[in-house]
Amino acid sequence: QKMPKGQIICINGEWYDENTTKIKYDYSGKQGCLYIEPSSINIFTRFQNLQCLELIHCLLHSVPDLPPSLKYLDIYGNFIVTLSIKHPYLETLKCDNSWVKSLTLATPNLTELYLSMNKIAELDKLPPKLQILCCGINPITRLDSLPLGVVRLVCNNYQLSSLDFLPHYVEYVRCSKNQIASLTKLPKSVRYLDCRFNKITDFNHLPPNLRELHAYGNPIILADDLP
Repeated sequence: QKMPKGQIICINGEWYDENTTKIKYDYSGKQGCLYIEPSSINIFTRFQNLQCLELIHCLLHSVPDLPPSLKYLDIYGNFIVTLSIKHPYLETLKCDNSWVKSLTLATPNLTELYLSMNKIAELDKLPPKLQILCCGINPITRLDSLPLGVVRLVCNNYQLSSLDFLPHYVEYVRCSKNQIASLTKLPKSVRYLDCRFNKITDFNHLPPNLRELHAYGNPIILADDLP
């Protein structure tokens, strides 16, 4: 097929010109997968205005080179065992369900990070401006080096025994299906707490700003002093 004048790449039968701001390829629910040949893996750097790139279920084993303009990257459902990204302006990264075991992120402006359903055992040296971290269903046993700006945290299905590591300004916490026994050191800023299926007996002395609590599946003994 002849390439139209002024347009530089065809993905899934659709031509994109060099000024496009969004490219999306989602092969979920379809037979087979998109395979990006090694010779074409860095084609996205030619899109100098690209801000949003979604490559879902594309059989990726590494992250392609990214243009400096990119703000949003979704690489859900791939096979990226070692996740390594260096990008000065990326703000949102989604890499759920991609077999990730280790990650190195040189992304100083990243504010949202989604890493659920992977194989990550340790999660440290996170980007300093991070505000949203969703990393449930990983074999993580501790999260004690979270950036101070995190306000939303999803860490369900771990082996966590404590929430003492929470940043001072966190507002939303989902930590169901862990081994947590105490909530006495929660930050006052917490407004939403989902702590179902843990080992918590005492629900007194919860944060004063708490507005929504999900506590089913705990051996509750004390709950006389709810906010």
